[in-house]
Amino acid sequence: MKKIELIWREILDEGIINPIFEQKKLAKKFGLSTSTVFAAIKPLRAIGAVEVTGRNFKIINFEKILMFWATHRNLQKDIIFQTHVDLPIHEIEGLMDNKIIYGGYSAARHLLNDTPADYDKVYVYGETDRFPKT
Repeated sequence: MKKIELIWREILDEGIINPIFEQKKLAKKFGLSTSTVFAAIKPLRAIGAVEVTGRNFKIINFEKILMFWATHRNLQKDIIFQTHVDLPIHEIEGLMDNKIIYGGYSAARHLLNDTPADYDKVYVYGETDRFPKT
């Protein structure tokens, strides 16, 4: 994940609790420069998702940030482990542990109770030992 993507993720994760951030604190938390935090905030400000005031910024539109991050994120770079299982998608999803969090189309299907499109891959966050390591 790129440094600015890390900032976007933190804004989304912590912004649910507190929508006001201090750029210097974010930089310190991740060991980044304040200019990197500023670069991450710049496009969010341009689309009207955050409002910058001095050293702080405030989330104005949480959903815009979420959509912005989702369209700029490179999911392939974040894959730590991948395997192939010769089963239908719904069976693979049924074999997942309760502790995992679905991503991609599987997440949309579970959240919306509807399949947004045909898909042939299951992305999850978490750990499972139910699938082969090869």
